[in-house]
Amino acid sequence: MSQLESDSMTGNTLISKILFNVLDECEEMREQFSRPKDDRLFRSTYNHENSEYNCSGCDQTQLVNCPERRTDDPYFYYGLIASGDQVMKDAKTRDSIAQDLDILCFEMEAAGLMDELPSLAIRGICDYCDSHKNKQWQGYAAFAAAAYAKALLLKVPVHCRKNESHKCWEAVWMVPFRKNLRFVGREEEITKTEEFLMQQDGPGKVAICGLGGVGKTQIALELAYRIRKRDSEYSIFWVTYTSYESVE
Repeated sequence: MSQLESDSMTGNTLISKILFNVLDECEEMREQFSRPKDDRLFRSTYNHENSEYNCSGCDQTQLVNCPERRTDDPYFYYGLIASGDQVMKDAKTRDSIAQDLDILCFEMEAAGLMDELPSLAIRGICDYCDSHKNKQWQGYAAFAAAAYAKALLLKVPVHCRKNESHKCWEAVWMVPFRKNLRFVGREEEITKTEEFLMQQDGPGKVAICGLGGVGKTQIALELAYRIRKRDSEYSIFWVTYTSYESVE
């Protein structure tokens, strides 16, 4: 990372070259992943006032006058990232947490991951975590983060050693709920689903459908614990799908 950081300071940006080459070679990606022109930051005291997605109806006098950048290349920052299970859409809360904890940005996908697996979070930032939140910069932000990850991997030295055994990672268990010892019923459905999931040539995907409150979460939780008991080498991740943003 230090080498990538020094490269960006000297203008020798491998990341920018990756971005340019991909868009130059893949025309179908340009519309979704090119850098947008507009970048608007509103004052933290001014909330989104209408239902327009692109803030066209918002008071433009409330925009923060940000200094113009000398280049359109993406900027990269190094520091603390706050992970949570809820979307941050309040500017005052954002500023308060950022100031108290010296936070660079907020994200959801890596929440709890570092407790289970040593990792590095690389985030592409696409909004200001306020009520004006939209997806205009989402494609470009994801693209820039992917380019950084590729550049970082290219900097990592590769060591090839013959006759060296490779130890696999231990199975990861990321389920935030304890086993429900009082869970009863649905035995036939759960057993059938468990066998279906464990088939080597099976599709590996199961959707548990039903109205709210019928027990879909409890069935999924029971399945997770049964599969873990049956084969401890399986890694199981629990993703809370309370909203589209939480999964995104």
